[in-house]
Amino acid sequence: MWRIQDIAPRLGADTHLGVPELTSTRRPGTYWAVLPGFEGDLCEPSTFEGLVVASSAVLSGDDR
Repeated sequence: MWRIQDIAPRLGADTHLGVPELTSTRRPGTYWAVLPGFEGDLCEPSTFEGLVVASSAVLSGDDR
């Protein structure tokens, strides 16, 4: 269940999202700030939700 739809709407089934190559670690273009351990290595959704909620609070000035 995606609990932060109001802050960061979940992409739909027909959405295509570009992901950088595992070798892309610098600008220009898209790159990994932190390299995944292996292809397909993704974080837990709850970890990502925490990042989105914290970032949203900072941007709105409510970063208590």
